[in-house]
Amino acid sequence: MSSYPHIGEEFSPDQIHLTAWTENSVLISWATGEGRVGPAGSSPKAYDPSSIVSMVEYGESKDALDTIVIGGRVVTAKNANSFDTIKFSSVHSKVVYSYEYDIKSGAIDDQPSVYQSPIIHHTLVDQLTPGKKYYYRVGNFVNGWSTVIEFQMPRNEYPITLGVWADTGFSQNTTYLLDDMLRRQFDVVLGCGDYPYADHFLG
Repeated sequence: MSSYPHIGEEFSPDQIHLTAWTENSVLISWATGEGRVGPAGSSPKAYDPSSIVSMVEYGESKDALDTIVIGGRVVTAKNANSFDTIKFSSVHSKVVYSYEYDIKSGAIDDQPSVYQSPIIHHTLVDQLTPGKKYYYRVGNFVNGWSTVIEFQMPRNEYPITLGVWADTGFSQNTTYLLDDMLRRQFDVVLGCGDYPYADHFLG
């Protein structure tokens, strides 16, 4: 059996990203565990999503992440040991998936191979204010937390500036393009995929 690279302890949060949902909400997604692949005859066992607690802590200051989403329940911290339930998140899920490759496309030891995914977490954070900056972290108290990450909600006014990039690969041109997009300070950047190949360039 082989494992794909994972940063940190096995069930610490990794691959964290945001999806713009509505003008007042974002979907926060991350993975825990490792992607694993092995021959079909002794394929890796799928993770149990119920074994890991999903938590998002967020707020308007990196030093005061005072709203918490625990398994879809949105709470505020009254003190270190007491929480008030505000509401239930409309989107919360933990999923795993498997994929079997036939002998022609993914043989291991002359057998078909099976891929088992990490646990993929999705939590909707809503009632956010357009144009405001927020700070958040994901994880839990047992398996560890991500670093505190910041994002700014898009402004609910026009015009907005939109950057689009796709098929970037990894080369000197990629660095130039990224530097140029950062310099322009777009309100929103739409990434269309095809990032992970490197061609003849070493990462």
